[in-house]
Amino acid sequence: MKGHRVATVIRLPPEKEAEYRALHSAVWPDVLVAAVTGPCQRPLDTAAEGQRWAPAEEIFHLD
Repeated sequence: MKGHRVATVIRLPPEKEAEYRALHSAVWPDVLVAAVTGPCQRPLDTAAEGQRWAPAEEIFHLD
C-alpha cells in the first residue's frame, strides 16, 4: 500500500506562528520522536465536532 501525505491546520495564536513554523522547518531528529508543538495549538472553529485538525498548506515533510 502506498502512503499519502496529510496536511492539516490548527488555530495558532498569532504570536506562536513563527515558533510553530520554526519547530516544523528545522526539526531535530529527537523531535520527530516526541513532537513538542502541542502547547502552541488551539482547535479551529471550522474543525469537525471532536476534531482539532483541518486541511492545511504543507510546510514540512521527511523526503
